[in-house]
This record gives sequence, structure tokens and C-alpha cells, in this order.
Amino acid sequence: MSDITDTDATAPAIASDTTLIELNVAIDAALRQYLPPDVAIRFDLPPKDSTPDVPTVCVFLYDIQEDLQLRVGERRQYVSVTGQFVPGYVNIRCCYLVTYFEVAQSSSSDSPSSQANSQSLIIINNVLNALVNHRSFSSLPGAYLRVIPPSEQLNSLGNFWQAVGNTPRLCLSYMVTVPLKLTDLQTTYTPVSTTSVQSAHMSNDDATETSES
Repeated sequence: MSDITDTDATAPAIASDTTLIELNVAIDAALRQYLPPDVAIRFDLPPKDSTPDVPTVCVFLYDIQEDLQLRVGERRQYVSVTGQFVPGYVNIRCCYLVTYFEVAQSSSSDSPSSQANSQSLIIINNVLNALVNHRSFSSLPGAYLRVIPPSEQLNSLGNFWQAVGNTPRLCLSYMVTVPLKLTDLQTTYTPVSTTSVQSAHMSNDDATETSES
């Protein structure tokens, strides 16, 4: 499990599950294994009408929702030592858009960026290999990862790039479903230690009425 640093001086009353942050850390580590060391990774998009100062892969988390297609049907386990049930969880689907920004781009037809083996395509190919070769993360048991078409929440890629003030570019749609643990309220339940069976005896009048009916 990754170390999560709390930047706030005052801790909240209830601690939150850190799966979402751990997922970003795991994606970052997976990408760095396949990317050149001079390529930066950021988990947002560059400011509108600007490009990064260095070659950059952007991993943009644009949608988070409960994955109702992967419902949780497991029964919560009871721990007799503590008198508590193991916290339940829900499956959360995280939708990413992964793309690459070069430092400068030329509009010339003979520029390196317009070639079949352009730097942009090479980097995106590295990203694709990193993602499809990590179908699971050891730090996140139960995670379900896939590279798929953009979800309906994105509407259309053309509208998306127009909204962020940038030209359309090659990108990958990456979706990860992770189990998010529900808050443990530390509620204690007294276990059932003994059971008994009692039988009720009917009176003669009740027995007669039952047989007649």
C-alpha cells in the first residue's frame, strides 16, 4: 500500500478510504516503467491555450461513478474477537483520458510530428503497452482494468477538446473499477452463543378445532 500524505493540519473526524489516491499512484508507477525518463506525467490537463514545458503524458480523471454492473454480493464476515463485522465496500468506476503533449508542434507536412513514427505516436504506444500489461495492481486487490472506448459521460471527444481549448489529439480511454471500503463505524454486535427450540402444546379444545377445520 502506498504512503498517503495528509496535507491538512487538522485531521477530519472520519478518515476516508484512500483507494482513489492509491490508484493514481499505481498508474503513475506503471507508466514510468514504459516511458523515457525525460517524459513527465501529470494527472490533469495543461492550462487552456498552452503546452507543457517538457514532453508530458496527461492522465485526466474525468468521471467517477459507482459501477452497478459489478454489484457486491459477498456476505460480510463477523470477527468474533472484536465483535464487529468486516467493513463492506462498493465498486467505483474511474474513467481516465490519457494523452500526450509535445513541447512544440509544427504544422509542416514534413515535420517529425507528422510522420508515421512520430514521437507522439511512440509515446502513446508506450502508454498503451503499459496499460494493457497491467491488468491488475498488487497494491489494489480486486481492481478491474481495461482500455475501452470513451464512456457516454464524455459526450464526444471533439466537444471535449473544444471545451478545454485545445486541438484534438490521439488519446486512450482507460477505465478502472476498484473496491472502495465503506466507513467502519466500529459497531459491536454480541454474538449468539446458545440456541434453544421451544414447542407449544395445544389444549384439547384447540386441537379439536384444528382437526375439524
